[in-house]
Amino acid sequence: MRKTLLATSAIAGASLFATAAHAASPELSITGSLEYQYHFFDVNTTDAGSDVQKNGNGHALSADNSSSEIQFDFSATADNGLTYGGRYDMRMINGGSTTADEAYIYFTGGWGRVHIGDDDTYSDNAVIGGYAALTATGGYDGDATRYWDTNGLVSRTGPGTGGLADDESRIVYYSPNFSGFEFGASFTPDDSEFTSTTNPGGYDNQVDVGVQWGGTFGDNVAVKLTAGARYAEGGENQEDLGAFETGGTVGFGGFTVGAGFGWEGDSGSNENLIDAGDAKIDDKYYMDFAVGYSAGPLAVGAGVFYSEADGETTAGSATHETIIYSLTSQYTLAEGLAAFAELNYGEFDNDGLNTNSDGVDRGSKVDNTGILVGTKISF
Repeated sequence: MRKTLLATSAIAGASLFATAAHAASPELSITGSLEYQYHFFDVNTTDAGSDVQKNGNGHALSADNSSSEIQFDFSATADNGLTYGGRYDMRMINGGSTTADEAYIYFTGGWGRVHIGDDDTYSDNAVIGGYAALTATGGYDGDATRYWDTNGLVSRTGPGTGGLADDESRIVYYSPNFSGFEFGASFTPDDSEFTSTTNPGGYDNQVDVGVQWGGTFGDNVAVKLTAGARYAEGGENQEDLGAFETGGTVGFGGFTVGAGFGWEGDSGSNENLIDAGDAKIDDKYYMDFAVGYSAGPLAVGAGVFYSEADGETTAGSATHETIIYSLTSQYTLAEGLAAFAELNYGEFDNDGLNTNSDGVDRGSKVDNTGILVGTKISF
């Protein structure tokens, strides 16, 4: 159904512009980055009485280049002013292999811009939070999130709300810019990968809308404000998705201050309590705040992220909390060449929720410390 609808939309879009005069073949541009990192992570849990880590170690040292990517962009403009093109994005994943990330075609004109294919939702691209003031890999919104050991945490470990499956097949619309304002929407007919934390039923027919505004005051104050919301039908025994996010930044004299907030209520939660290991989440939200400063080739930042999920199981109430502190730094060594380092410390508190099959209520707090050091070449 999903592929049929999107294919039909693509044919309709092509027919709409069939009268466009032919221009020269689209021109290709290639951009990307190659990044290599070293990571040190240390994990401690209070319930086990000793250090634990995903691989059975209290700490680990590793290295990878999984943030490397290459983007192929192509575009052309017809004689009647219609601009068309597309993007194909290849990204490195763990183990050294590559995978297709974004892959879409687009049409743009005075009426706005339409993407058809594998792309992010409109609000995922438009809405920003405090993390926009950070540097290096992004702190609590960066590469450290791949390594957290949360011992079954339900609250979020980074900014975002339910339904934001990256780069799935959808239709996305971007409006023209009106005095700094822009709005947009996206529609995803069906996607079984929109799974919830507590029930893999999946979301269907997602609608996503958003708005953003950017402007300047005086000589050196820049402001950006954003907001987005989404709805989707829940799967079997799964609550519908209903979520919104908002955030923005203020920049002045080398400083950037950012903040964000997101709420998703009981989205994706099981409608019924099944056992002590299955929570019905009643309320889930997050907030973040960060400050960044740049002077010449040096950029630094500090931020904090907090999220909470409240609910219940057949064994009683449950509350999960996350708090993460981030320090980030980056130094530009030459054009397109930068070195970076960041420190992330997170506390993940599971209170009253058994997420294990052994019947033991973990009720634990997990402390994670992560240091990332690396270099990046952008072209």
